[in-house]
Amino acid sequence: MNPADDAVRAASLIGSTLVERYRVDAVLTAATASATFRVMDLREGAAALKVFYPEYMRGDAGRRFLRDSSALLLLRHPHLVETLGAGTDTQRGLSFLARTLVVARSLDQVLAEVGVLEPVAAVRMGLHTARGVNAAHRVGVLHRNVKPENLFVELRPEDQMIVRVADFGCVRLASDLGPQAAATELPPGSPDYLAPELLTPGAAVDERVDIWGIGAVLYEMLTGSPPFGHLETATDVTLAITADEVPHLQDRAPWVSPELALVVHRALSRDPARRFQTLEELAGALRPLGGGDEQLAYEGVTTVSESVRSHVALRADLDSQPPPASASTPRPRDMDELGLVGHRLDRRYQVVRLLGRGGMGAVYEVEDDSGRRFAAKIISRGLAGENHPALLRFAREAKAASAVSSPNVVATYDAGTDEELGLPYIIMELLHGTDLSSVLKREGALEPSIAVRLVLQAARGIAAAHAKNVVHRDVKPANLFLQVAENTGEVAVKVCDFGVAKRTRLDETRGKTSGLSLTRTGGMLGSPMYMAPEQARNAKHVDERADIWSIAVVLWEALSGKRLWGAQTSLGELIVAICTEPIQRLDEVAPWVPRDLARLVHRGLERDLTHRTPSMQAFIAALEVFAGGSDRVTAEQLVGLTDEHREVLARRAGTLSSGRPLEALSQSGTSGAHRLPPHLALTRPSMLPKSNPTGWIIGVVLAIAAALAAIAYMR
Repeated sequence: MNPADDAVRAASLIGSTLVERYRVDAVLTAATASATFRVMDLREGAAALKVFYPEYMRGDAGRRFLRDSSALLLLRHPHLVETLGAGTDTQRGLSFLARTLVVARSLDQVLAEVGVLEPVAAVRMGLHTARGVNAAHRVGVLHRNVKPENLFVELRPEDQMIVRVADFGCVRLASDLGPQAAATELPPGSPDYLAPELLTPGAAVDERVDIWGIGAVLYEMLTGSPPFGHLETATDVTLAITADEVPHLQDRAPWVSPELALVVHRALSRDPARRFQTLEELAGALRPLGGGDEQLAYEGVTTVSESVRSHVALRADLDSQPPPASASTPRPRDMDELGLVGHRLDRRYQVVRLLGRGGMGAVYEVEDDSGRRFAAKIISRGLAGENHPALLRFAREAKAASAVSSPNVVATYDAGTDEELGLPYIIMELLHGTDLSSVLKREGALEPSIAVRLVLQAARGIAAAHAKNVVHRDVKPANLFLQVAENTGEVAVKVCDFGVAKRTRLDETRGKTSGLSLTRTGGMLGSPMYMAPEQARNAKHVDERADIWSIAVVLWEALSGKRLWGAQTSLGELIVAICTEPIQRLDEVAPWVPRDLARLVHRGLERDLTHRTPSMQAFIAALEVFAGGSDRVTAEQLVGLTDEHREVLARRAGTLSSGRPLEALSQSGTSGAHRLPPHLALTRPSMLPKSNPTGWIIGVVLAIAAALAAIAYMR
């Protein structure tokens, strides 16, 4: 179908009302497979509606739409265009996504009008894009289709502009949430902005495909065309992306500085190991080239002037690009982006060194005037603006963490803002060691009693938070720090990162807890891999039992050496799995785990809250049975099980199912013979109904999608 036919087909829907809710007022864009309309939501007001034609939504495409639309409803960030709802008009056979209607033009429209952009404006647009896509990466979502038509340039008050990323219709899970997803299907449209691994059947993909996409967009903003835009057919472009080096940017735009050319070409390295490894790293390289600022003024979005075009910059040596990333290659966390080392924070703390960086900011080692050392968590400058969601999360972390006192929770001593620098900070206990995530990735399954002791310590810290009416909501191995004493090697587990914690209060009139939270309904908070089903549906209305689910997932992983969820290839699939799929029996995946310990873990993984372990204290009481009378762990015990040891433990665990009573086994001194307290015994297995399972699964999937859409509509 040619563009004229596409426009006619789209225009035929003007005046119609979809699902008795969306009145189609005007066509915004028209393509062969879909069209986007300005609509009037009869309940909420003006919105944009992307409609997919039925012939392109059959079979797998329709199933992917149902699955992925639930993921889209969970993404919230200032540099993202929010998806408000999803559904299908069965009368017309049209599937649709409703999103926020922004007063904006797509970047491809801007480039068609303006042409090649001034480098500073291009860099700042690239930074905005990186921020939006990185927000998706933080919850494990890959965009996979970053291109100018999916980037919207919105005009804000006082002639300020902001780039917002749209169209996450090709989302996939990031590699840190499970096995790397193979490139099984291509995003629609031109391949101009697709990374080589997306065009190579069977190749593994991760966050770096989006780094390539942003690099290709930067290349076009600076030169006027994507890297292989000079080729005529999609086949030629595909072959060139997978086989040829990107043409030197300065051959097309000789005025571009060699520093900027090197950054763009590194993002466009065919070998993912030679690219920037994270979007934070890419942003760190771009930021100095944007004039030290990320504000985008309307008057700054202009074409390159004749005087600039006449300039020929020093040619970048692309052979000087850094070698492939390795363990010895400095990572972005090694770079003091805020430039604080050697300075005083708030005139009270001398900044000694950078400890690490994350999505929200950086952590430094600092020293007060008495010589005591602490860790200072400092939010990034770009997130420190008034009412920014990240700043609200930062404030929540300071308040929640300071309310909890426990040897198993990282201590918070102070919080404030360096007014001169405009940087909020939290002063915390300085820890030495590693996190549980790093240990499990390196060692795999731990000896059961060691895994139990580590989780026991973490559970005690979380129980202390619950005693202060604080629900953590992001319990995961990466947030369980293993502090190692220098003189004894003894390990103390410290629960960290209360950034998405929720304060609750007891509603005595109903005997329930009610939330006092900064969370917006419908937003995803926490790490999906360890998230309880009720939190996946709505993070706002959860209680301490959500943390019990998460700590049970952590224990399942520490005992088995595997992720409970990992076969899913999209965020939508993961949420559906958490809410509906049978949970793998721990004693089947890890036969060396005692049966009663496996039952305890699965009691914490009950989807029915009335059957889940009722409190963290009850979970601790049951778990202590398997700790051998202690929760002491030393660093030398943080080693994975050998095959020999697994066999020995499996034989012992197998004895538990031999028919002999648990009491007799306990009296004979057989290791691993433990019995749960009667009130905590597993009452029933978590499994799907036996009758008509296929229809039941489809029904639940539809119900979840409908529930998520309803949540978004009620915002």
